Amino acid sequence: MKRNYFNEELSSFIGTEGKDYSLSESKPFIVTYLDSQRSYLVDEDGNITEPLTAPEEIKDEDIKTGGKEFNMSNGVIEIKWLAGNTNYVIDTPNEPVVTNDLQQGTTMELIKYEKGNWVSGTDYNYIEGSGTEDNNSSKWANARVTIDGIESYFVWIPRYAYKIIYFEDEDAKKAYMEDNSKTEGIVGYSDSRGIVDKDGKRVDGVTSYKSIKVGDYFIPHPAFTDNIDLGGWDENIEGIWVGKYETSRSDATADDNRKCKYFKSGRKC
Repeated sequence: MKRNYFNEELSSFIGTEGKDYSLSESKPFIVTYLDSQRSYLVDEDGNITEPLTAPEEIKDEDIKTGGKEFNMSNGVIEIKWLAGNTNYVIDTPNEPVVTNDLQQGTTMELIKYEKGNWVSGTDYNYIEGSGTEDNNSSKWANARVTIDGIESYFVWIPRYAYKIIYFEDEDAKKAYMEDNSKTEGIVGYSDSRGIVDKDGKRVDGVTSYKSIKVGDYFIPHPAFTDNIDLGGWDENIEGIWVGKYETSRSDATADDNRKCKYFKSGRKC
């Protein structure tokens, strides 16, 4: 049986008809039905959702060469949310992870902005904007970290995959942002294949690297991956806490080192 340990007591299980399943190390749980290789998101009560969109490996035939150089000044970034610390696509972002496993004298709590003040509590949602002129806004989790009585503020960035679509001019870019069915004027992409032209051919002279393909060539952002050389960590993570403001003090100098600028989700700095 394939085993992918979640913890010492909960690793994998067998269904009522003797079918093999495996449980990946993530939150929420990802359960894979080995006979069909289909995966499902499972809550703590064992209820499953629709099958998740599985990541794919980039094949050699996906990486063509001979693409032409193009103007990359008019790009639109598109993202897909990823479940837990995996590369499975979900509809809503991972909720924030708060940890108490911090150095002595350090505390962390979720906060929200209410009536001009930061107070304990949560206030987060994701409402996707429909264009450049709408008033939709996204609210996500904020946290206050207190180190020896000194407060710092962080915002939660959930795990996601992305790609960039490049357009020939500002008008084509704006038309797509207002209605993504208007794809006229696309000249290329920056995605899991590297930088490619509109025909999927890698641009000559541009060095690229192979990566995981999520959906339509989306690439997991390296800040959430286990590739330290590309800015990641020693393991895949479900999100990252990023400082809302530049931390300083009245007698700070440019050479001072901050105690902690980034929090890896659920872990120490």
